[in-house]
Amino acid sequence: MGEVGDGEFIDMMAGLDYTIAQRDIDPQRLGVRGWSWGGVATSYTITQTNRFKAASVGAMVGNWAAETGPGFNFDVSLWYIGGTPWNDPEEWARRSSITFVNNVTTPTIIFHGGRDETSSVGQSLMFFTALRDIGKAPVRYIKFPRQGHGIEEPRLERVQMVEEIRWFKKYIEGLDWEPWEVPK
Repeated sequence: MGEVGDGEFIDMMAGLDYTIAQRDIDPQRLGVRGWSWGGVATSYTITQTNRFKAASVGAMVGNWAAETGPGFNFDVSLWYIGGTPWNDPEEWARRSSITFVNNVTTPTIIFHGGRDETSSVGQSLMFFTALRDIGKAPVRYIKFPRQGHGIEEPRLERVQMVEEIRWFKKYIEGLDWEPWEVPK
């Protein structure tokens, strides 16, 4: 509480550093991914570091002030950021990844359900548009029709998984990966 963005980032980097020190992990081949609050944390993380070769962000919020009203976020103002964006705009901006989007150099794929009522779909589109217009790294945006805060249709779940794996294979391993096909 009170540490949206930077709190998760500090914890994630500490955990990553510890894991790299304890395990046989190549720090030059790291990817980061998250959905929902994990998407919030991932979008913020890639604005703060270029440690990751690729990122996958799902159902994110990147501009907390713009999400006031459209999304299901009353707990953000009550517990996580505090106050309101009109009474403390600097704090709300400081907690929003869109504020730091100019720093992103990580190739990023973004997913969102077209009927998401928890994190409004415009959040992902806003982040994608910024990354595309800035042009420092490859970016892709996929909106899933009929889907809410998660992907529930099996065919669309497969699309999401395949595209995420393809993204990580390309930008972490340098491979043009194709999924296996079901035998006919």
